[in-house]
Amino acid sequence: MNVYALGANRDGVIAEAHLPVLRSRMPAIFGPDCLRVHGGVNSRFEPEECAGVLIAGGRLGESPEDVEQALNYTRAMRWFSDSTIGISVGVAEEFSPEGWGQHLSAIDSLKLLAVRDVESAHILRRAGVHTPVLTCADLAYLVPVNPRLKRTTTGRPVLGVVGEDMDEMIAKVISGLESDFEIRYVSAADFADIDVCLTSKLQGVILSVLHRIPFAAIPAYGEPIDRECRALKYPFIADARSAWSERDSLRAILENAKPLRLRLAHRNLELMQGMAGVPQKSDRIESGKETLVVWAAPDQYWEEAESLFAEIHSDFDCLVPSDSHVTPSHTRRRMAIPSGSLMHWGMFPEDLRRQIENRYDNAIVCHAFPANKDHLADIASHTGRHGWEFRLWTHSCESYS
Repeated sequence: MNVYALGANRDGVIAEAHLPVLRSRMPAIFGPDCLRVHGGVNSRFEPEECAGVLIAGGRLGESPEDVEQALNYTRAMRWFSDSTIGISVGVAEEFSPEGWGQHLSAIDSLKLLAVRDVESAHILRRAGVHTPVLTCADLAYLVPVNPRLKRTTTGRPVLGVVGEDMDEMIAKVISGLESDFEIRYVSAADFADIDVCLTSKLQGVILSVLHRIPFAAIPAYGEPIDRECRALKYPFIADARSAWSERDSLRAILENAKPLRLRLAHRNLELMQGMAGVPQKSDRIESGKETLVVWAAPDQYWEEAESLFAEIHSDFDCLVPSDSHVTPSHTRRRMAIPSGSLMHWGMFPEDLRRQIENRYDNAIVCHAFPANKDHLADIASHTGRHGWEFRLWTHSCESYS
């Protein structure tokens, strides 16, 4: 089972940081020798022999022409499979229906888009993209890293620079830092040998998180880095001296942020499993029926479920946790379980159970757990003639029956 992979940019080249991740992780999903890389030796696009197209990385928004080549591959793939997805895609602020109107239908032909930050997801939805848009983290977080040995700084701390050594902006920034730091241009291979990072690239931020090394970013290259800093809850610092002086607090931030970024990066692989058809499947809910949506997920996933709500094609009742703040505009009735109660049928108060027991044709449980939860299935069995499980983490829907 082959997958053809390319980037969402004019030349279709996949980012250098993403390629080793795809080569090491995809055989476990699709089988050995599955990856066909755009521009690689003996990697011709033969859609009749491919399970799908993977758009790995790149950025939507510079201009429609920049991604037209990638979209052409997805159009060709539609003759053979609907398994065309994009992962680790970024979206520029300039992406809008005015500039991209005629290309939105091609983007909507994708099975799903996994974007690397929440702002990208909001921009796509505001532009009118109907393809499911899921927020992950950049695939580069899954790059293997060398263990960082405990270093003792006896002289000047080592400032690692991630960027092009011929870049005039970088040269200007580091020109006044030689007295405070030993300056080296570094890559992923020797990143662990530095004390603080100065970067003009998102890859430098990601490597800093993986090694828990404080970093500063050059403002002229800010948008992707600024968004990643917000996701990390890390202050946007432009001065390497400040990053070094605040190193203890900044390392603590990175220590706390790293596990979630790794988990969200791994979500890309779980979504690719859905593309491969193993082990998830998506059943189709019969629309227009009396429906209860049981929302057992954090609020931030609500927008990711919009495609499910559109599929129902009718107003529905919605049961939410007591601490949820989602206020669905297209629901008929919003019901919150009382404070102190859990999402267990046996813990619901009697009056709530009377309102919803055996009341619905469809009961859809939405959750972000990696596996099925029996207590949620129990709610579906008591409320609907047909129970469904919608796993937000992999965007898969399956009947309980």
